[in-house]
Amino acid sequence: MPVITNARTSVILSYNLSYLSTWPSAWTVSAQSESNYNWKDKKWSVPINVSLSRLVRIGKLPVSLSGGMGYWAKSPANGPQDFRVRLQANIVLPKSLFAN
Repeated sequence: MPVITNARTSVILSYNLSYLSTWPSAWTVSAQSESNYNWKDKKWSVPINVSLSRLVRIGKLPVSLSGGMGYWAKSPANGPQDFRVRLQANIVLPKSLFAN
């Protein structure tokens, strides 16, 4: 569903497709795009991203590790170009930590 960030200038279209593997290691593969169209300049920014992630434990702490790369399929001349790489680690806090 489009999200209108500023009715006079742009609209953002966000798409996400994820596949949780049935491999014993439980990897997740994702493809995502968060396209932006600027109505004023009549220009698109279209990144295409793919990533691979897995939930692991470091000691008793669950951590989601992911890495991926993206490519700007379309962008204005003064916008981002080519490829990019992303590495990420997120601590996953259990619900029991917030229980009353």
